[in-house]
Amino acid sequence: AAEAELKRRSARARVAIEAERDAVLRRLKLSLQHQGLPLEAVDAQLSAERAHYAALLGALQGVKVTLDAVCAFIVNR
Repeated sequence: AAEAELKRRSARARVAIEAERDAVLRRLKLSLQHQGLPLEAVDAQLSAERAHYAALLGALQGVKVTLDAVCAFIVNR
């Protein structure tokens, strides 16, 4: 059950991260162009942002469920 929930949450997180990435890249490009930066500088900043979001998505793929402790009950009769 925990792994299924993790998959659902990861899928929702991926969609949210990708939507945020796309919006940030659009705003950043418009902002930097408006400021008059050279195309090379705009591309460099956009590449850095893409790398950041790629790292986030990569980390999300590595998320897994593990038990950090096991509990046992002993019943004495």
